[in-house]
Amino acid sequence: MAYPLARMPTLGEFLRVAQAQGVIIGVSVSTATGPRGEVHFRYAQRREGGAIVVIPDNDNERLNPTVLSNLCRQLGVDPHEFGLDLGILDS
Repeated sequence: MAYPLARMPTLGEFLRVAQAQGVIIGVSVSTATGPRGEVHFRYAQRREGGAIVVIPDNDNERLNPTVLSNLCRQLGVDPHEFGLDLGILDS
């Protein structure tokens, strides 16, 4: 089923598909201090040395079409895996 009728994936579902397509999921070595104290950031990148996308730590969060579209573009993940046609969102 195509967007807008397809059920949007959770972040965890997206990450599983992304990893199957060669995306690397990692955790930062350095920490940052904020309201939750010291935290490490989780990130995704297409290949070693490639652009890094910081990802939230809530894998159960359902992605909206715009966030899903941006993650697919930034990480080179095939949006058709999620029933998403990026041409629809470009208008």
